[in-house]
Amino acid sequence: MAWPGAPSAPQSVDASATIELIGGGGCTPALRQRLEQAGYAVRVWRDLASACAMLGPDHPACLLLDACPARLAEIARRGSLAACGVECPVIGFGGQLSVGSAVQLMKFGAVDVVQWPCADLLSRLHGVLEKGQAEWPWRRRRLMVRALFARLTLREREVLAAVMAGGSNKAIALDLHLGESSVETYRRRALHKLHASTLSAAMQLQAVLNSTSPVTSQPVPLSHDGCSRIVINSQSS
Repeated sequence: MAWPGAPSAPQSVDASATIELIGGGGCTPALRQRLEQAGYAVRVWRDLASACAMLGPDHPACLLLDACPARLAEIARRGSLAACGVECPVIGFGGQLSVGSAVQLMKFGAVDVVQWPCADLLSRLHGVLEKGQAEWPWRRRRLMVRALFARLTLREREVLAAVMAGGSNKAIALDLHLGESSVETYRRRALHKLHASTLSAAMQLQAVLNSTSPVTSQPVPLSHDGCSRIVINSQSS
């Protein structure tokens, strides 16, 4: 049965955009049906981690998140949706959402929160998808950079963070109980894994991860060579 008056997916939204539905509650089947009848491609996940593991830089998406107490607690432990690995716009939904839960989810980084059932869900989703499509180049950069940093070992991250903070090899060695030559080795390995020819290039990548919106993000010249390798073009040192 079709939903009366339900708008279809707008032509201005990329046809490859996917709705990632993280459910588990009783309203998930009805919500999925409504979205698919409107023409959206929908994938359903049981948990946030599974969805984030499959979100890649190939196409834009929007995440509909069942904001149950357990899921909010999971996000709270990480501090934000971005810290959980979410790199797409998020709309929270729930059948009995409290005002406090809605506010908390917005603070975590959600762009909208709706009470289900929601008569204007599709029109609100259209707006989020259009905005998300405009932001996709920035979000795609963040996904690619996040994948690079995930290659670093804990020690490489520690050394690189200390170097970025302005620490000398001697000071870092004392602080981390390493030899100065080991500090230089970890630094060199970290830059190599990031495909950064200079420390300045690595700091530009870190700035991409730290940015909270395309407005605060500094352009970083990245190109993908088809082999899960990002080439950074930087002449600065």
